[in-house]
Amino acid sequence: SPSESSSDSGGSFVSQTPAARKQRELEALALHRHTSSFWFVLFNVWCVLSAFVFAPLPDTVYWATILIDFEVYDAFRDSDWGEVISVLLIGPIYLMVVFLMLVVVCALKWVLIGKWTAGDRPYYTWFHFRWAALMVAFSSLSDLVEAIAGTWLAVVFMRVMGAKVGKRVCFFGHGFEYDLLHIGDDVCIGPGCDVTAHTVENMVMKLEQVKFDGRAPFFW
Repeated sequence: SPSESSSDSGGSFVSQTPAARKQRELEALALHRHTSSFWFVLFNVWCVLSAFVFAPLPDTVYWATILIDFEVYDAFRDSDWGEVISVLLIGPIYLMVVFLMLVVVCALKWVLIGKWTAGDRPYYTWFHFRWAALMVAFSSLSDLVEAIAGTWLAVVFMRVMGAKVGKRVCFFGHGFEYDLLHIGDDVCIGPGCDVTAHTVENMVMKLEQVKFDGRAPFFW
C-alpha cells in the first residue's frame, strides 16, 4: 500500500508514506552516528585536516605571485629593464595564478564529488565528508570567486563546474552544487542571491535542482 500506519507512544496512529519512512531512517542513521564518539571525532578530524590543506590556498596565490615575479626579475637583472618588466608582469602573473587556483578547485570538485545529483543524504556519510571538504576549499577561495563575479569568467567557471547557463547571463550570486543549477537566457542574478541547491533537515542533506527561467532578474 502507498502508506502505512504506525502507533506512536501515545497510542495514536500516524500515517507514514514511503518517503516519510525513508526520511526517518536517514535521520536515525545521522543521529546514531552523531551520538557515536567514533564518527563525531572522525568527522571533526577530517574537517581539521581539510582546513589544514585548503585554508592556505589564498596565501599560496599571494606568495606564488611574488616568487614568480622575483624569478622574472632575476632573469632580467642584468638588463636596465629588469625592474620595469617585473612590475609590469606582476598583474598578469597574479591573474595566471588565480586562474590556476580556480582550475584546482574545479579539479577538486570532479575528483571529490563528481556530478552533483538530487537526493537525500544523511550526515556522517562519505558524501557528507566530501561535501564538507569541498565546502572548506570553496570558502578559502571565496575572494577569488567574488573577484570574477559579474564577468564572463564567472559563467565559464559555473559551466566548467557543471551548471547549465544560458546566453547573456550576469551572475553575482553564491553557488556550490553547480550541476543542479540551471539558468536560462538573459538572466541577472544579484549578490544577494544564494543559489546553493541544498537544505538540511534533522541532519539530512536534501539536494534539489535550482532553476531560473529566461529573462528574469533576481537581486535578493
